[in-house]
Amino acid sequence: MLINKAIKCGLTALLVLGVGVAAQAQTEVLVDGDFTANTAWSTWTNGTTPVTPNLAYSGGPGTDPQCQIGGSATGESGVWQVVNFTAGMQYDFTGLLQGDALATADTWAEVIIGNVEPVNGEPYSSFATPEKIVQYVGLFNTYNGHLGPATGYVDLTPYTANTTQALWVLVKAGSNAANGTYVVDNLSLIESTPTVVWDAPPTPMKSTSKPTRSTTTAA
Repeated sequence: MLINKAIKCGLTALLVLGVGVAAQAQTEVLVDGDFTANTAWSTWTNGTTPVTPNLAYSGGPGTDPQCQIGGSATGESGVWQVVNFTAGMQYDFTGLLQGDALATADTWAEVIIGNVEPVNGEPYSSFATPEKIVQYVGLFNTYNGHLGPATGYVDLTPYTANTTQALWVLVKAGSNAANGTYVVDNLSLIESTPTVVWDAPPTPMKSTSKPTRSTTTAA
């Protein structure tokens, strides 16, 4: 009885306060984001002189092994993997995405969610193949005077899936300069449900008038 009463009181308190927090499940959906296994990622190259993706790169700003991508003289390269997205879920991308000393002009790095598999020798971008792009998660470039290259760990704009489907996550970089490369490492794509918080109910208004006492005359 005391336990039941305590539970009831607790529920009543929550309802009165209007406080409710839904448990937020978080799941990592990228495989081998730290490039230690090198079995989950596929490589992609495009353009005249892309830099061959190096999935066992060492000496960069991350933790070895790392991944190096990029290109020179209108070349680009990247790594990708298939991820299963669930409708209504939110996806947050973080990781190291840093340009080298030469990635200062006409250089770009992009994180893309697409609906077709990247094919070597074929472009994958919003201006060349917009039909392939579901969402640009992040874009860093110095091309034509735009923003500078990423300089460390990035926390990119969350993506909310509209449909349950398998999509391709592509991390790519390229350059029109002599040799612009990017190091990527510790990549993460966290799937989560929205946090639900109930608003507090309005406070009941207090009556300012005194109650009238009824009197009854005995017969």
